[in-house]
Amino acid sequence: MIHMYHISGTRMIECGVDGISLGDKSEGISQGFDLLSFLPIHKSPFERSPGLRRWIQTWWDAEYGPLHEMKPEDWFTETSKAGNFLWNVPPAAGAEVVELLCGHKHRRPDSMHIFLYQNCVPLNGASSY
Repeated sequence: MIHMYHISGTRMIECGVDGISLGDKSEGISQGFDLLSFLPIHKSPFERSPGLRRWIQTWWDAEYGPLHEMKPEDWFTETSKAGNFLWNVPPAAGAEVVELLCGHKHRRPDSMHIFLYQNCVPLNGASSY
């Protein structure tokens, strides 16, 4: 299986891939750094954007009830309950967690969900280009 990832131009410069095409072998991966260390697919949106949680809290209406922030261990246990859920999903877990969300939505159509996911890994496994 081949996984396709989008790497921004800034990140390409940081990791040295951009310079390799020009013959520069003194940056990033050419010096032995792991390419995946420049693609943080293990970090959730809250880890990447610390102000995101606070922003969501500014517009979430308490009239709807409490918003339960789903931790990774909750993804498999809390999905049988009714409520309002905030899914904070790292790209590496995206496809699996979307499946869990879909199952939950069918079992509990009255629940509300906010799904946070950074799309650097296409969920269907195909390249976005």
